[in-house]
Amino acid sequence: MSSRISTCGFPTLIATALADVDPVDDPGRAAQLLRHRGELCQALGQSGAVDDLRRAARIMPPQHLDRPNVLNTLTHRLLTIPCDEEGIAVATEAIRAAHAAGDIRAAAVASTNLAYARARTGDLDRQLPHLAQARAKAQSIHDPAALMHTFRCEADVLQGAGRYEQAAESARRGLAAASRAGLLRTFGPTHAANVAEALIATGHWDEATEILDHSLELAPASGFRAYLLVLRGSIALARGDLPLAESAADFAHGVFSWGTSDAQDLLPLICFASDLALAKGNEAQAVANVEQTLARNEAISTPRYLWPLLVLGARVAHASPMLPAALRELAAELPVIGPVQQAQQLTFTAETARVRGSSQLLAWDRCATAWGELHQPYQQGLALLRAAEAAAEAGDRQAAADRLRTARHNADLLGARGLLTDIEQLARLARLPLNSPPHEHRSPGRHHRLTPREHEVLHLVADGRTNREIAQELYISTKTASVHVSNILAKLGVSSRVQAATAAYRLGLVPSEGRSRIGGAPGTAWSG
Repeated sequence: MSSRISTCGFPTLIATALADVDPVDDPGRAAQLLRHRGELCQALGQSGAVDDLRRAARIMPPQHLDRPNVLNTLTHRLLTIPCDEEGIAVATEAIRAAHAAGDIRAAAVASTNLAYARARTGDLDRQLPHLAQARAKAQSIHDPAALMHTFRCEADVLQGAGRYEQAAESARRGLAAASRAGLLRTFGPTHAANVAEALIATGHWDEATEILDHSLELAPASGFRAYLLVLRGSIALARGDLPLAESAADFAHGVFSWGTSDAQDLLPLICFASDLALAKGNEAQAVANVEQTLARNEAISTPRYLWPLLVLGARVAHASPMLPAALRELAAELPVIGPVQQAQQLTFTAETARVRGSSQLLAWDRCATAWGELHQPYQQGLALLRAAEAAAEAGDRQAAADRLRTARHNADLLGARGLLTDIEQLARLARLPLNSPPHEHRSPGRHHRLTPREHEVLHLVADGRTNREIAQELYISTKTASVHVSNILAKLGVSSRVQAATAAYRLGLVPSEGRSRIGGAPGTAWSG
């Protein structure tokens, strides 16, 4: 409590210092103070951060050695809002200033920011080499903060493009860099969230849960905690744990708010809270959430976070006289960048037709194929459920049953109780034979009933790692690692780690070429 109070007073102390500095006589000092106040206001969730940073960049003398850092701080804030066009311009200026000052660290950060901003506009493949070059600069000067910044930015753009395995690997490298620098408590939650997001998208919910729970145990700052809880709550909600989901939403609502938080934090929270309201039967609340959000100018920001909101809005648009037209107008103008947003646009279009009473099998098949190609089993399962509904309404019972079986398979593997309930309800109402029993809650093709996470742990056991080393490698608690090892020994019918390693190699459970951190078979391409 005392630390929080003293920190909250820093902007006031800086304001006092600013009053004693004449920006005409000492513009460099004034700019530095404005930069610090802007950073603190942002960290504390107070308004005015970007105004301070813009003014700092404006008054900082061109030859001042700290100018590159002021410009980098402004760029980071602009890209977070986001104001990409202005951010690209400031990042370009920061690179020139860093080169003029001979500041390798500032140049690495500025180059990362510029590549990150351009990659978000759809130019990912051309920017990845620039991110690698910036990372090499950070490594050459042994600067962990600059290095972790490159991993964070790279993981984020890869995640946005649907390249989840690459995103998770980059985020894991960021975690490793934070661990080496002794900064896991400070920087770990950011990278852990990036890993978890990729795992959630690809259906590795158990592994994501372990990482999120471990991150939350480290007592992160409230903003990080709120974001981690939104991710954790989304899994809980899909698995039917409403109390946990409600607790997560309540905490996040207490941290994120319009005027002090960014759309990238608020829009996922609004979608999550609306899904929670729907799960509780409160459609009116979900409608109100969407309508109120669309009425705010600051919400109309990046398509990456807006498309999920539009899909949500389309699901409940039938309950609002004004919402359908507003959604169509916004969707017509919103850019579509990359395959994830393409899948979301397809889903929005299909959902819009469904609520109008003209659901089409072909449209939902296209959605299912798009989500399948992205290895997103939950989203694919939702699309297949809608496709089965459309097929049943058209009288094609065989097509409906086929799609419903695959949807149930996905829901079983994920433990997605809500989706499974909807699937079984449709099967009963439409009298669709699902025939085969529900699949066991594990990934296909696994030996000896080992879960995907247990396969990862077994690989590390075979490498001779201790429980503590396994926990550090996988960013989980030592207690969780111990539980995994005990489960592996029991499932393999052995009594020691050496015996487990021997069995792993003998049975081919640990291939010589190593393991993939995110698996999953390609999605089924559906055709009507």
